[in-house]
Amino acid sequence: MEYVRLPAASCGYQAVNGCKGCLGRRYTVEDLRREGFVEVKWDGISSQVVTEERSDKIMVVMTGQPNDLSYRECQLRITHKILKVGEAAEFTAEELEHKQASNSAALNTGIFHGVGTSGPVNLSNGKRAQLLEDLVKDPDVCRVASFADSRLLVHLGAKQQLMLALPFFFFQNVSSFKTWSLDVYEEVEAKLDRLYKNDPSLHLPFDCCVLPCAAFNFGPQVCCKGHRDPSNLPHLWCAITALGDFNSEKGGHLVIEELGIFIQFPAGATILIPSTLLTHRNTPVGSGEVRLSFTVFCPGGLLCWVDNDFQTQDSLHKKVGKKEFQERMKLKAT
Repeated sequence: MEYVRLPAASCGYQAVNGCKGCLGRRYTVEDLRREGFVEVKWDGISSQVVTEERSDKIMVVMTGQPNDLSYRECQLRITHKILKVGEAAEFTAEELEHKQASNSAALNTGIFHGVGTSGPVNLSNGKRAQLLEDLVKDPDVCRVASFADSRLLVHLGAKQQLMLALPFFFFQNVSSFKTWSLDVYEEVEAKLDRLYKNDPSLHLPFDCCVLPCAAFNFGPQVCCKGHRDPSNLPHLWCAITALGDFNSEKGGHLVIEELGIFIQFPAGATILIPSTLLTHRNTPVGSGEVRLSFTVFCPGGLLCWVDNDFQTQDSLHKKVGKKEFQERMKLKAT
């Protein structure tokens, strides 16, 4: 598999919908081992990356967490707060059982533009809006969002390959790269700043994080089915943080199907992946254990809106000449 063959749409702002192996049954650790997946053992603190061997492109960043007792206490407090909000939200049976997970409701908050919207909007959560507002304003949640944001800017050190190798991908110290994320981060930040200046009614969930959307999975035993997130920006990572109290050697792994790996994913740790392009799922945790998750991401439709001069593509097509429109589409495809 090559990075350029991953399913980004020609527009450059989203992925081709649908994915082989999505949804379906749960996979346990034993199932994955039988099918030849490689287990990545990880303490959730040290940082590693998975790269494409041919191009050296970074596919996944196991960015870890601060090696700090106060941070571990922070994630436990967030866990309790999310569980409490989940109880107050009074989710319906339909909300608990959905296409991406079983017995685990999820809510998104922040700024979105994609399927079902005619332009950028502040996501509405109706009677649960205040519950979500309380979560995103919580200092502990803000701390985790800030850590995720800071990891998008990693650019350190000299290359140094680790011992573990895969047929097409290999692991390296995260400090071994001046990653591509800095340029992408600055591009996204600049375009989103233009968006907010054009429409001051849009409200970021976090002042400390460039990513304009957040998702809370309320559990209590989050085990996502295989899926991609086609509306997210393909060339930017989303940041997934595992929360709870569970044995990460036995369950709660992050499974990435195209890479044939499943990564131990301890509570409090953050992993960056291009969730638009890679099919990902979790292994179940044990009976009585608690696993939740918190994710920050960027919908590609927001940048598309900015690049279209704050209008839809159809509207842009009508306003500019055919030649200019075709030239713009060619630029997007690159």
